[in-house]
Amino acid sequence: MTLSEKVAHLKGLSEGLGLDEEDKHGRLIAAIIQVLDEAATTVKGLEASVSELTEQLDAVDEDLDGLEEFVYEELAGEDFDDEDDLFGEDAEISLECPACGETFEVDADIIEEGGSLNCPACNELLEFEVSCDCGHEHHHEDEED
Repeated sequence: MTLSEKVAHLKGLSEGLGLDEEDKHGRLIAAIIQVLDEAATTVKGLEASVSELTEQLDAVDEDLDGLEEFVYEELAGEDFDDEDDLFGEDAEISLECPACGETFEVDADIIEEGGSLNCPACNELLEFEVSCDCGHEHHHEDEED
């Protein structure tokens, strides 16, 4: 039996008792039943809202499961840390020289290591400093023997 059905049953019982709503006891019981009826209506609305939210949350959870599965399959076996290539193995990056505007391809390792190179068109020295979202700057350091 739902809460609304129980309140309806109480209403029926109070009417069956023939309580006089002019009497202080009758007014009190009628007021209590009215409050219970309003509470039951509110609870019924909340139950409907919770049911709808639960359905939506289940749908989001299923979508997230699918996304997690996709991401973990894509990254399976890969260990990402500061030592990993930022651009991937044997990657090339297209650059535009700020001095002459010439566009050319560069091995990503040069940029990743924070190195430098000369523009093939105008021989301008181009230096690279790499920073990441982690807040660390990655500088190319000359190794001393």
